[in-house]
Amino acid sequence: MCRTSKAWRASCLSAPARCSAGWVRFTSLLDEARREMAQRYLSAGRASLTEIAYLLGFAEPNSFFRSFKRWTGKPPADFRQERSTGAPGPPS
Repeated sequence: MCRTSKAWRASCLSAPARCSAGWVRFTSLLDEARREMAQRYLSAGRASLTEIAYLLGFAEPNSFFRSFKRWTGKPPADFRQERSTGAPGPPS
């Protein structure tokens, strides 16, 4: 992994445009994976919101809360509540 990281940085220094396009793609894939996993964890209802934030690699729970709201338009607690009751929550 270390060699890959070093190689990635070296290629980024030599071709910034290509690197930035690759970085955008990587961050998009990471965002998508985090969103899908967050929805699974929340639907399962076993882990706390803080645990889910750390499982997904967020440094702080608030970063997860903001990202989840950006992805779905609602806070994670509302999403979990809707999944557990089967009813839509109050409008945001």
